[in-house]
Amino acid sequence: MSENILRNERGAVLATSLLILTLLIVIGISAINTTTFELLIAGNERVARTDFYNQEVSCVNAQVHWEDWLPVLLANVVGDECCPPFPVTTAFPAIPDVNNNGIDDRIEFVDSNGVAVGAYKVRKVVKVAIDANSWDPADPANKVPLLDHTDKPPASSGFGQDQVIARYAITSYSNINNRNAAIQTGVYKVFQKSNQ
Repeated sequence: MSENILRNERGAVLATSLLILTLLIVIGISAINTTTFELLIAGNERVARTDFYNQEVSCVNAQVHWEDWLPVLLANVVGDECCPPFPVTTAFPAIPDVNNNGIDDRIEFVDSNGVAVGAYKVRKVVKVAIDANSWDPADPANKVPLLDHTDKPPASSGFGQDQVIARYAITSYSNINNRNAAIQTGVYKVFQKSNQ
């Protein structure tokens, strides 16, 4: 009778089928988890890339609209401290905050949906450590190299010895969802020495 039990193959196909089905379910669940994880990574990369491009455009916006911030720094209304927000004076009247987000509209970068996705700050680049010690180290606008604010133009710039450059640091930052995206760029303006 024991030989008949060993030779009885009924149910072997069922056991094999269940084993293969279990293996396929494990592979399917693993593929779903991998796909979900890859989609999350791709979404985060898209958000980071979008933030980077928004801040890059915000930096370019600051460079293009230098007339908004350079007179304030030249007038020494705010000293070396970050600018904007701009002080409200007769020379620099207040600009309304149209979207009511508490940010001066002159420094905002707004996307096609009307959402402010970036803003910038500008400060004089200074070398004196005493000035830099008063800066808030948490503010990304304060993480700039300490250099002389005024200097000779670079040798290959085409500017002469009768001119001087003034260095400024532009920091653009994301003001949505605490993304902490920030880009900095250094710019300089050339002046005649007599105007300095």
